[in-house]
Amino acid sequence: MTANATRSVRIRIPSKGRIPSRRGECQRNHLVDSHVGCVPSSRPQGKRRAYFPDHLAASKMGRTLRRFGLLLIESNKTELELLAITRSVGVLVSVKCVVGTSLSRLVYLRRSPMPEIYVSTDVEADGPIPGPHSMLSFASAAFRADKTLLGTFEANLELLPGAAGDPKTMEWWRGQPDAWAASRTNLRKPSVVMPDYVAWLKSLPGKPVFVAYPATYDFMFVYWYLIRFAGESPFSHSGLDIKSYAMALLGREYRESVKRNMPKRWFDALPHTHVALDDAKGQGALFCNMLAERLRQGSSS
Repeated sequence: MTANATRSVRIRIPSKGRIPSRRGECQRNHLVDSHVGCVPSSRPQGKRRAYFPDHLAASKMGRTLRRFGLLLIESNKTELELLAITRSVGVLVSVKCVVGTSLSRLVYLRRSPMPEIYVSTDVEADGPIPGPHSMLSFASAAFRADKTLLGTFEANLELLPGAAGDPKTMEWWRGQPDAWAASRTNLRKPSVVMPDYVAWLKSLPGKPVFVAYPATYDFMFVYWYLIRFAGESPFSHSGLDIKSYAMALLGREYRESVKRNMPKRWFDALPHTHVALDDAKGQGALFCNMLAERLRQGSSS
């Protein structure tokens, strides 16, 4: 490698496999930085402070490292290894450095991609398409991949001006009196709800991915309402269909990849009531269980 080449530096988790959340949780013979946590050190025991070698401390690179909360693990004239964690616990930073005789210039600093947040969403409507018909209610439950529930959003909406219920859909609703009643209480204007929904999505600690069963129906309504009443969609066009994911896992044709053909271990003991929030939570847990199984299959292969 030549003196002025650029090398990608791989971020390394500490040897104990976890990042301490506060000072004082480190093993002896580790260095501590308030942003970074602990890293193994060859320095004498008892030295509990961030360490920057003298030849970097006064340089522009040294100042940049401190400003971004980076901790130098090891360096010589040809290699540089850094550990970096932002103030948001667990978010790593990827670093590229000039490799040469001076190690005095930081070329590139890039935050790792934000984690995906799976926003399981259920829509209750009075017809097959938005515009001529209305979204009566919707709810979202935001999950991490490990099935941690981060939060929920729900709203019952006023009908669209000039819209009317589809006769076949309204006939189905007549067989669901409790769910219909739940969708018609505390009605709010879509022009108020959808900007609030956008703000909630943007507050999530990662990139939102719309998840539904079937996504083609629910995403159609939510996206239409977002663009019509909020002027934007934080989802962009990122919609994940649970049935399609099941098709891949089960190795079956799409129309056979329905809930009755899915293994019982994918389902948590959650109600399916046609009340939007209940259904959003249930299908979100279903998707996370499917995702976990796919990850197990990948690790065992």
